[in-house]
Amino acid sequence: MYNWAEHGPFGGHPFLDFINTVDDEGKTRSMNAIPDWAAVLEWAVATSVLAPGEAERLVHLSIGPAASDELRQLTDFREMAWVELRRMAADQPADQENLDAIGETIRWALAHSTLESRDGSLRWSPRREDLDLRLIRARLALALFELTLAPEIGRLRECGRCTGLFLDRGRGQGRRWCRMTTCGNRAKIERFRSKP
Repeated sequence: MYNWAEHGPFGGHPFLDFINTVDDEGKTRSMNAIPDWAAVLEWAVATSVLAPGEAERLVHLSIGPAASDELRQLTDFREMAWVELRRMAADQPADQENLDAIGETIRWALAHSTLESRDGSLRWSPRREDLDLRLIRARLALALFELTLAPEIGRLRECGRCTGLFLDRGRGQGRRWCRMTTCGNRAKIERFRSKP
């Protein structure tokens, strides 16, 4: 079982926390922290993408070919979005084919959602009865949609050591690491060891 309390969200936005469900040493994206539905549901509850009761209702659906296909689609969506958000953070040109696929997922989520008034603002909310296990992907697609419209998207950065993405909300916008406790400390140790 993954230690989400220790790993913790660091992206500054729910969709970036989803992007960051990969651990790596360096820039490899080598360890998928949500490799199966048990991990996905645990992560979704830990980050409030799902309420505990919603996750309990989805457990019985997370077996079989349809569940495997949805897990693949969820992972593919994460990786495609990571590629494009990483390019955006580095001021590199986007891949239009990726953007079209991401846009298709967002349009699909909107088609299964209702515009609601909550806490003095308007938000898109997926209709749970339409979606079963796809509810997580729909909520994440809507979170990405909201992120792309937010002014702070210009503060998007990639960790200098791993593939983590985050919103740099510091005054000087000089944050270099996803977390000081992991990549920041590792970078300091590497610098210290490389000194003659």
